[in-house]
Amino acid sequence: MKPYSPIGSQREHHASIASTQDRAKECALHGCTEGFVVVADEQTHGRGQFERQWSSSKGGIWFSFVLRPKAHPDTVQHMVHAIAAAVVRVLTEHANYAGTEYTMKLPNDIMARSLGTWKKVCGILTESSITDHHIDWVVMGIGLNVQNTLPPLLRNTACTLNDLYTATQNTADHSAPAPAIHPLFESLLCRINESYQQLMSNNNSKQ
Repeated sequence: MKPYSPIGSQREHHASIASTQDRAKECALHGCTEGFVVVADEQTHGRGQFERQWSSSKGGIWFSFVLRPKAHPDTVQHMVHAIAAAVVRVLTEHANYAGTEYTMKLPNDIMARSLGTWKKVCGILTESSITDHHIDWVVMGIGLNVQNTLPPLLRNTACTLNDLYTATQNTADHSAPAPAIHPLFESLLCRINESYQQLMSNNNSKQ
């Protein structure tokens, strides 16, 4: 069977865009290759589950990617779980500040806490097109708060990696630096790709 295309092998970057998710869906409908990524420095109309507005100012990581898995539609939920787990692994590896923890809150949230309460640091939006029990495409969007400024109304329920880093500066462990956006984005693509390829390999071996 032909291997699945690496996620991020083809990319489209925008300084500003309404929504990476909407743009990636447009590309999927027009036949873009699997693994195509749309990434932006900021979104003016970012959205999450149930069309909720997602604050996406500069300083965060905002991207969506197209998948075309040759699998049963039920596989989509397994994909969400696998990719959420990949995000948690990346954050644990690259933003492992003293006292900081990360966990999945299914179906679409990554939660974090650093010497305090759990808050949302990342969201995952999954949309798909299915025809006659066949997956035409899946578009997954990831919004990760890194150094962006959150609206005041979200401060009690959401946080950024920079917030988590700042909260540890009064502790004895100062070994982990504040996160840099580009290396973190590349690590996310790498881990997500590994998880997706493994899932598809396992799925094919069962068929």
